[in-house]
Amino acid sequence: MELFVTLGVLYSRIGRLDQARGVLQKGVDVCSKTERMYCVLSGNLGAVFLKMGDTKNAEKYLQEAYLAEKEGAQNTSRYAMLLHQLVELYLKKANWTSAEVKANELVEVAEVVWGQDHSCYADALARLVQVQFAQSQNEI
Repeated sequence: MELFVTLGVLYSRIGRLDQARGVLQKGVDVCSKTERMYCVLSGNLGAVFLKMGDTKNAEKYLQEAYLAEKEGAQNTSRYAMLLHQLVELYLKKANWTSAEVKANELVEVAEVVWGQDHSCYADALARLVQVQFAQSQNEI
């Protein structure tokens, strides 16, 4: 299963999103939902769909990964990454309420995982400010 993740991430990083989607989808299809790798594959597949602009499929796979991660290993860098991607998704969909809820959760998790002196915590705070700014611009 790790090979699917490795190839999918590599393809995604070099901009070959169709290949990334294909490899990760095959991994999701053959992996049992009870396996830990299913969460990793689903999260990466959701991230690829997000990069492709397919918000419907991005939400499906990111939400699956988020719920599985929340059930198991909260307060990990993986969980924070899923929250970050969900915030990005909800911003694209102009779903300000969901974006703000996830951004607040991201700040809390980033503080626990990395601490207030880490750049990832600063990124989480910046993401929250971005959500609040977008929300204020659309309330006018």
